[in-house]
Amino acid sequence: MILTKKDLDQVERYADRLYKAVGVDVEFTRHFLDRVNDIRNEKQITSSELIRLFKQSFKKYGKQLTKLGDGVQAVLHDMKTDINMPFVIQPDRNGELDLIAKTVMRKKNFKTTNKKLSFEDAFNEAVTINEGGAFGHLSHPFDINTFTFKDLQELIIKILSGELDYAEEKTDGHNLMLTVVDGQVLAARNKSHLKNKGRDALDVPAMAKKFAGRENALAYTNAMEDFKNAVDSLSDKQVLKIFDNGSNFMSVEVIMPKAAENVIKYGVTELRLHGTIKHNDDGEPIEQINKENARMLDGMLRQKQSDRQKTFSIAKLNRVDLPRISDFNKKRSQYSKRLNAIMKSIGAKPSMTMRDVRINYFNALLNRADKKKQLPKSVRQQWLSRWVDYNKSINLRVLKKQTPESILADVSNIEKELSNHNKQLTLPLEKLFLQLGAEVLSLMGKFMAINPNDAIKNIKKQVDDTAKKVLSSGDPKLIDKLNYELGRLEQLGGWNAVIPSEGITFMYKGELLKLTGAFAPINQLTGLSFRL
Repeated sequence: MILTKKDLDQVERYADRLYKAVGVDVEFTRHFLDRVNDIRNEKQITSSELIRLFKQSFKKYGKQLTKLGDGVQAVLHDMKTDINMPFVIQPDRNGELDLIAKTVMRKKNFKTTNKKLSFEDAFNEAVTINEGGAFGHLSHPFDINTFTFKDLQELIIKILSGELDYAEEKTDGHNLMLTVVDGQVLAARNKSHLKNKGRDALDVPAMAKKFAGRENALAYTNAMEDFKNAVDSLSDKQVLKIFDNGSNFMSVEVIMPKAAENVIKYGVTELRLHGTIKHNDDGEPIEQINKENARMLDGMLRQKQSDRQKTFSIAKLNRVDLPRISDFNKKRSQYSKRLNAIMKSIGAKPSMTMRDVRINYFNALLNRADKKKQLPKSVRQQWLSRWVDYNKSINLRVLKKQTPESILADVSNIEKELSNHNKQLTLPLEKLFLQLGAEVLSLMGKFMAINPNDAIKNIKKQVDDTAKKVLSSGDPKLIDKLNYELGRLEQLGGWNAVIPSEGITFMYKGELLKLTGAFAPINQLTGLSFRL
């Protein structure tokens, strides 16, 4: 399908949001549109491929681009798709850097005299916005590999000072992605449902069939029916503005006692609006979550008095205004010292990212295993891609065959212990941010739960019941896990640190993040019941 100017505008907005973190603005030339649809590409270049190009190149070269120098020309080269994008870095009239994409072409053996920035899979992780349903995993601050330690330091100060952007209570319900196409409400529960403006998304009968026999079936179908009744009260223009006839999916949290609840028992039956995500025809998100659309829809429905339906009430998420912590200077100093100590222990500098740390760490392990430097450079890079960038698309069996027999055992052992290596690197940061979360979340004064005290009592009962079952099972692995998570909870302040909420979400440097505090071990503890 030929790309239109509108398609490229969407890609440009995505790239701008991405590269904003390093102070770079992305622009396309007029020639770019012509060349992206050129028959010489043999296979049509798609918007999802362009999004992949910007995403992967940013992950690998984002910081480097700002250091190339004014007027420097180079080429982004995606080895997986054979797409090449020549570009130039230029300062604009305000002194800010523009990355001007001059042209683009799909060519396997692209020749150039300019610097070539090649990549395959800098990271194998999907663009993630929210948890559950079609979205997947929402990140902690320490999960973002593009954040420098200076970024983390600044974020800690923002959290302590109560200056977070778009801070909202994180909901612990069931997620649905809803859109409206030609007046019909459709739901997405996986990526395939998001493709082609919801062409294969679920209507109410399909949703009922898919979840037949499950507790949440009635919750989902009633949610969709109530949502349709609500949006039917709006004008066609209003509906089109929010949903763009299937291009925008609204992330909705379904909360319903017993039928759609997890650890937190809210005591309410509600649909909470997170915001919309715009997707291309391949179901890939091309913009960050649009919180404004949640706010607008909330206002539209209240104005029409259609926010309260037969089963569900519909509303945006609760905003959380965390106050500046009372002993700010003391806490800032304490957390700064902790972060500095972590950096020292893993050999990090303020300008480094966790990816930089992982590269150094795994290179050192490979150097110890390969003292005679027998490992070919290309093979080393593939091992690093698996370990540093979580690139599991690299065939492990083939990679082992390419590794000299004399060092294969040592290298294979690194692969085997990969999760432990990564835990060793990230655990100190995890502990820091969970402790920080436990401290500041205790300052929350308003919760979605109707009766906060009852909600906390229920959480404690779930943990106690699970603990009894685990101990009765006699399973040593489960008992060890139980004791570990109880220890983590105690380190965070025990039951005094538990609140009737999963925590908060907020925006930082273009990323939607979560801060959970004591909920992290609580969630692990209650989850043990599913392993019995």
